[in-house]
Amino acid sequence: MPRLFSSHILCSLLIGTCLIACSGGTVGTEDVPTGSTDVRPDALVITVDVPNVADTGPTRCTAANECDDGISCTDDTCEMSGLCAHAPVNSRCDDMRFCTGTETCAPAVGCVAGTAPSCDDMVASTTDRCDQGLDRCQNSPTDNDGDGDPPVAAGGTDCDDNDPTVSSLAREVCNMRDDNCNGMIDEGALNLCGSCDPSCRAVSSGGMGGAPFNPMGQRGVEFDPMAGGLLVRAESRTGDYLWIPNVAESTLSKWDAVTAREIGRYRVGLPAGECRGQCCHANGCNMPSRTVVDGFGDAYVANRAVGFQGSVTKVAADRRDCVDRNGNGMIDTSGGAADVRPYGQDECILWTANVGTVNAVLRAITIDRGDAMSPQGNVWVGTCDQANPARVWKLNPQDGRVSFQSTSPNPAYTCFYGAVGLADGTVWFNNAHSGANNAVVPIDSTTNRWGTPISTAHPNCTNVYGISADARGRIWLSSPYCNNVVGVDPN
Repeated sequence: MPRLFSSHILCSLLIGTCLIACSGGTVGTEDVPTGSTDVRPDALVITVDVPNVADTGPTRCTAANECDDGISCTDDTCEMSGLCAHAPVNSRCDDMRFCTGTETCAPAVGCVAGTAPSCDDMVASTTDRCDQGLDRCQNSPTDNDGDGDPPVAAGGTDCDDNDPTVSSLAREVCNMRDDNCNGMIDEGALNLCGSCDPSCRAVSSGGMGGAPFNPMGQRGVEFDPMAGGLLVRAESRTGDYLWIPNVAESTLSKWDAVTAREIGRYRVGLPAGECRGQCCHANGCNMPSRTVVDGFGDAYVANRAVGFQGSVTKVAADRRDCVDRNGNGMIDTSGGAADVRPYGQDECILWTANVGTVNAVLRAITIDRGDAMSPQGNVWVGTCDQANPARVWKLNPQDGRVSFQSTSPNPAYTCFYGAVGLADGTVWFNNAHSGANNAVVPIDSTTNRWGTPISTAHPNCTNVYGISADARGRIWLSSPYCNNVVGVDPN
């Protein structure tokens, strides 16, 4: 027969409900075995939900150490009520960076990332971003060609924002266009013939006004302050020399190109790296290699120094520019191959300067077109260790001091094997031993800014070594690995 449920709480863990029997009300029925004595005729059956674990509410506690919720940004306490409390502390989530927005602490979750601020200034001609370094919004005029000078339309002074070689920061060169955006074409860049023709050989004299005379680098003239002009000295200089490094001797030979006779031989580099009889990549040795001649005829040699301190040595071409260091009233210098003076005793060796770090491997050296302070040209040196990005140095021709240094614009350029300076002021370095990254890489000797490299990777001629240029500014390269010559026209 139908029976009533008992007054006990019947709970099902599977369905999450309980049946509670109380007095009064309507009853539910179910068949119950005969003989049961645990039945009341006035029982009431009620169904209630059993809470999930997450809905259990605060945990009971007697001390704060019982309330740790594992969330680092909450303060966990045991309240007077005997229940745990977890108060969020937003400041513990703050990374103190404006550009990441405001971080917050969420109970049972932890730190929640903030929303980055909008830096949009609603101006179409600006680039909007949040600068992590400055910790604020930056709204910079858009610079489409990346030359550092925004266009005129964006408040800058770049008159052609699609050409990185044209801007108010650029140097005016002779090319029949306005390079520096001042409204004039080729001002200050025309030669004495009033053109861009590199073969110009015009001569001028006289003139009034101008800048004060600078005694640095003067030859054949002297300033007369009483007359306010230059006096031409009654002397002339002629010379036609060949400068040849002797790697295994750590010396530099000076040959008379007219008589085909060696008229001087000079110890170069550092005394500790002389290494006589050793060639050609011996560690710890000077190993002189590349040479270059400046506008006054003086020679410079780069001592490559594998596993040693690299250096550059300058030798005067004319005895009148040598230095009487011992004060004996004469110039003590080499007179030929059999007359090689000890280190520090040849007075035509003007200086030797350390360049770079040990094992920088100085492979490239050239002279630029010069400037007011160095009319004979500044010295440029490049490295080739084939392991690190190549580095370059610009040296003062007076004493070898470094006036500028830089790393190659591409980390893949690890071997500046040679260099050449052009009449327009550009110095080109030849990056070799780099496979697909073989290229000639330009740098402006006036602004010291890198230009756009030109690839020399050629299927018929790999690893071009020797580098030179003609009067038209075209670059020519040769290689021991092919019978071809590679020509590059930067224009």
